[in-house]
Amino acid sequence: NKDGVIEPDKFMLVMFTLLSGTPEELFENIFRLIDKNNEGKISKEMFKSVVGDIFVLVNETKVTDSNIEQLVGSVFADIDKELDGKVVRKQFIKACEEHNYIVVSYIREFISKYNTGGRKKLKHLISSP
Repeated sequence: NKDGVIEPDKFMLVMFTLLSGTPEELFENIFRLIDKNNEGKISKEMFKSVVGDIFVLVNETKVTDSNIEQLVGSVFADIDKELDGKVVRKQFIKACEEHNYIVVSYIREFISKYNTGGRKKLKHLISSP
C-alpha cells in the first residue's frame, strides 16, 4: 500500500519463498502461510488472499481483482477434487508440482529475481542472535 511498511503476511511470504529449498518445500511453506488457522486445509478465499499478495510482491500492476478472482477460481476448481470447497496440503502440493500455474510461475520469478545472494543474507540474519 506504499506506506513503507510491509504487512506480516507479505513478509512471511517473502521469507518462505527465499528460504525454501526444493519445490515441494516451497509449496509446503506457501500452504502453511495460506492455512493461517493450521487446520490442514485451505479455502478459496484463503488462497485468494495470498495470490493477491504474490502479485503485489512481484510488482504486477496490471492484474485486477477480477483477474485474481478468475485465476483463483480456475486453479482452485482444478485442485479441489472432492468439490467440498477445501483443499488439503497433499492436494495442494501435488497440484502445484504437476501444473505450471501462473501463480507458481510468479513465485519462481520472484525467487530468481531476489535470490541472488539474498538467501544467504536472510539466513544469516535469521540465525543471528
